[in-house]
Amino acid sequence: MRFRLRSASQSNGMVHRVHGRPLAPPWPDGHRVVHFGMGCFWSAERRFWDLDGVWTTAVGFTPDHTEVVRIVFDPVAVAFEDLLAVFWEGHDPTLDQGRLYRSVIGTDDPDLRARAERGLTAERARRGGRVGTVIGDGGFMYAGADQQQYFG
Repeated sequence: MRFRLRSASQSNGMVHRVHGRPLAPPWPDGHRVVHFGMGCFWSAERRFWDLDGVWTTAVGFTPDHTEVVRIVFDPVAVAFEDLLAVFWEGHDPTLDQGRLYRSVIGTDDPDLRARAERGLTAERARRGGRVGTVIGDGGFMYAGADQQQYFG
């Protein structure tokens, strides 16, 4: 395998190369977490790390090895639906790119999951039902330190 997988407890104190915040919990009070798979995680991560309200980002994998970017955000400063808009605009969710690069929204937050499902329903209606995005749980394993903020 090209990347070493790391669990949350194995993030080894990694910090974001662009803004210096931690890549692992604990997060600031009230912040929420979502994982987006939208092709290669490097370009996906870059789309989010400078957005107002995004506290930190990290790249990694779902338990079945799909590349995802972890977004930790302050819902007071940025609406989840705005993050979803970046997600939908940042890739073509109608393409089947296999397991590694598939279109995924992952969260273990019931409210975010419900909102993601509503967004998926709307996106399917907009694209004539051809969206292959999968909504899953928040499973996440960190990619290696050399993979974090690759375009930073």
